[in-house]
Amino acid sequence: MSKKPLSSALKTWFGVGDFLYSLSVSFKTYYWTYFLTTVVALPLAAVGVMNTIINVFDFIMSFLWGALIDAMKPGKWGRYRSMLLIMAPLIVISIAFHL
Repeated sequence: MSKKPLSSALKTWFGVGDFLYSLSVSFKTYYWTYFLTTVVALPLAAVGVMNTIINVFDFIMSFLWGALIDAMKPGKWGRYRSMLLIMAPLIVISIAFHL
């Protein structure tokens, strides 16, 4: 069974999604650090430790999410695309409420 290559439009939209996600994470990190150091008046070292703990937790959870997605039965649009369609709006909402 030969696999059909991804279309240019699909590659472009994957790139746009990755760019926008990276942009949102960069803004969140910058403004979160600004808020904690300026408004809450925490030392920068404490903010750095907090960000490190959050990133380590995210690193561990990535493996758990990957195992969960691999264990799921593929949906109508395929295993990974179905999960992206379901989880993307939830991620956007959780990031919006976190800020």
